[in-house]
Amino acid sequence: MTAVLTAAVVVLAALTAVCLLMLAAVVRRLRTIEERLNGPAATLPEVGLTVAGFQAADLTATTLSESDVEDGTVLFVMPGCGPCADLIAALAEHPSGALTAFVAGNPADEVTQELARKVGAVAGRVAVVDEGGAVTAAFGGVSSFPTVLRISGGVIAAAGRSVDAVAPSLVAA
Repeated sequence: MTAVLTAAVVVLAALTAVCLLMLAAVVRRLRTIEERLNGPAATLPEVGLTVAGFQAADLTATTLSESDVEDGTVLFVMPGCGPCADLIAALAEHPSGALTAFVAGNPADEVTQELARKVGAVAGRVAVVDEGGAVTAAFGGVSSFPTVLRISGGVIAAAGRSVDAVAPSLVAA
């Protein structure tokens, strides 16, 4: 009987050690993600920055350029972004044609296309662009998502993570 109990204790100790190692790996991964989200790369574009020239095709294959967003609100989202999905769901209650949205991702990817369709239901114009490409660079190097910008006269007038903080008139009831 003592041998059985000893074996059970050894097995439980080994399982506990494996669980602790797995927990440590998960915590390390979460810290890496948190640093990526909240680190220097997660800063918002600078207020006062002039939007540089760019061209992108929207979902209707119409060319979208900096002159199309001179005065308005611009949204950047990407697939797999939980806060982006929450923001899009909140916007669904107040669709706005005044909103221009860019979905950062691979245009050939079905998940990206599905997100673009969802965003299209709440925004006036939507374009799928490369993450880290010319369009995100034109807006000061958008590198974290979601990013909401209010543009006035071709200059970034406000930047934030939510529409209600940047352009409250778009979500007013």
